[in-house]
Parts: sequence; C-alpha cells; structure tokens
Amino acid sequence: MGGTVSNERLPERLILRLRFVLFAVFGGLILGYAIAAPYITVYRIRTALETNDAEALSQHVDFPAIRQSLKDELNAAMTEQAVENANPFASLGALLVGGLADRVIDALVTPAGLRRLLRDRNLESAMSGVTEALTDPDSSMPEVSMSYESTSSFAVTVGEDDQSDNLQLILKRDGLNWKLSEIRLR
Repeated sequence: MGGTVSNERLPERLILRLRFVLFAVFGGLILGYAIAAPYITVYRIRTALETNDAEALSQHVDFPAIRQSLKDELNAAMTEQAVENANPFASLGALLVGGLADRVIDALVTPAGLRRLLRDRNLESAMSGVTEALTDPDSSMPEVSMSYESTSSFAVTVGEDDQSDNLQLILKRDGLNWKLSEIRLR
C-alpha cells in the first residue's frame, strides 16, 4: 500500500496533467499569436498594396490617423523652416502652403498613394504620381525592417538602414489586431 498508487487516483492525476498540458499549449498559442500579429498585419498590408486591394488595405490601415500624423509632421517642418528664415513673407507662405498641403495629404493618403509612398520613400514623388501607382502593378516593394517599440507599438522601417530617406510605418494595437496608424518621414 505504501508504494503503489490506487486505481482511483490515477485518472485524477492523468486529468490534472492533461489540463496542465492543454493550458500550456493554449497559452503558447496565444503568446505566439500576440508576438506574430504585427508581422501578419504587415504581410497583409503588403499583399493588399501589391494586388491593389483597397478593401483589404482599409481593414489594416487607419487612414484618418495617418492623414493627421502626416499633416502634423509637415506643419512642424514648415514651421521650423519659417522660423529659420528671416523673411517675413516666409511665414505667410508657410500658412498658405500649409492649407494646400492639408488638401494634398487628404488626396495622397489613399491605397494608391500609400503604395507609391512606400515604393518611392519620397513624399514629393508620391504626390506627383498618385495615379501612376494604379497603372504600375509590376513595381517592387522596398526592403523593410521590423521591431517592437512597445507592447502596443510596432515600427516598420522602409528602405535600407544606411539611407537617409527612410520612412517609418507605425502600427498600433487595436484590440487583438494591429493597424497602421502613423507614418514618420525621416
């Protein structure tokens, strides 16, 4: 009696072990998905851009947030440039261009415009050729590097590491999913 396990306790131990194994497997799957989710989102965005699938792209991109982030970045750059310039008309020009830039960004931040921006990594060429992006399905996408900034922020750097014209795409957690919500021009 001292060294043997009763037949009544064997199924109970087996059930406990099975529960532990299932819990560990389930927890591992959840953790794996949590780590892989932004990479999956980047893949889906890239596929949607390459196939010109605007509906699929809009599921993974927060276009209003991107428009606002680009407007903020462009306005900050123009304000900085106006402060550096001693000409009083430069401030007036910056105000006029700022209003125009807002309208251009509203037109640019579309599936076609985003595709062009990622391909060329240049805001000027993206603005000048938004419609051309729709007619050029054979163009290749640039190199990317990806990393977590925090548990709710994921950065995708578009372009080679040694280039100064890189841009960063910032994905933010949206529940269990991720959405592209900011573009940082460098």
